[in-house]
Amino acid sequence: MFSGVSIRTLLTRMLKLLVFAALAWFIQNQFRDLDVAQVTRLLGGIGIAAILLLLPYAVVILLDAVGWRECVTGKERIHLREIFIVRLCTDAVMNTFPAGVAFAETLRSVLLRDRFGLRMTDAVAATLLSKINIAVAQMLFVIGGFIIALSLHRTAFTHLGMLSSPAEITVAFIVTGALMGALSLPYSGARLTQISGLLGRIRVPILQRVITRFHSSLVQIDRYVTAFAREHRPRLFRALGYFLLSWLMMAAETWLILSLLHSGVTFLQAVALETLLSLVKILFFFIPSAMGAQEVGILTILSAYGIPEVAAVAAAFIILRRGKELFWALSGISLFGYLRVNPFKPAFLKA
Repeated sequence: MFSGVSIRTLLTRMLKLLVFAALAWFIQNQFRDLDVAQVTRLLGGIGIAAILLLLPYAVVILLDAVGWRECVTGKERIHLREIFIVRLCTDAVMNTFPAGVAFAETLRSVLLRDRFGLRMTDAVAATLLSKINIAVAQMLFVIGGFIIALSLHRTAFTHLGMLSSPAEITVAFIVTGALMGALSLPYSGARLTQISGLLGRIRVPILQRVITRFHSSLVQIDRYVTAFAREHRPRLFRALGYFLLSWLMMAAETWLILSLLHSGVTFLQAVALETLLSLVKILFFFIPSAMGAQEVGILTILSAYGIPEVAAVAAAFIILRRGKELFWALSGISLFGYLRVNPFKPAFLKA
């Protein structure tokens, strides 16, 4: 330990600072000659229509809430308004705070338990199941987006040395199939129990105590997930459909913003852009809302589209997108008052 901070923690913070510095340098370098007056004209030209930009994300949260509700079994009535608010609040935490992803998932399970009277293991299982379904839907969206990007910008991929031969394309399809197979594994068996069993073989006392303590809960969660996939197939496919529509709505939001900026980007190009941005979010999960990384991705992809005055369009797009995210994040955080909970109080998170 060094001054109360472990070497691992110190190295992690240093790595994050290096990533932030690299992203900041790239953004500063690319926007160094930005025409601020042109950005102002682009934003001013939207006018009252900017209000429309708040609607797609509301639909995204609604679709996510409906998909999540489909994953809850053993409960006759789950109010859509309530689960919508829970989803909005926890998304605000996820997109705003460091390590927000892990914190938000814990909050979702606790709120699902407290608001709808589920057992904690069932609440965790339903939340985990929704994340599995979201991941599968995202993979389908990414596959479709890459196919669209490849068909629209074949030359760009060739110049980058990507998917430039039949062998590379074959490998890409094999990898994609393997990933889809891996995502289907949780539906087909007691995976958490199996993983805990493997970890239990590691002779570390504290690890073995933790596994022993949570073993029965992991068994119940596995039973919930596998029973859902086996006994509730229609609900499973409906949930996947809602989550896939959610990803498509994100692409529609991207297209709407770029259309209001008169960029000339088509809906299919917006799908390809959102596909790549979703991967950026995954790679930079440790940064709230992938701040900086998304900006780099937006400018790079729009530049590849050959948009005139791309720096100004990208800057205006970033301002509008981040402004929308800020609005919904503040809305979600403010609604914790409606839920009558303090999400940052440790006692609240106890099972």
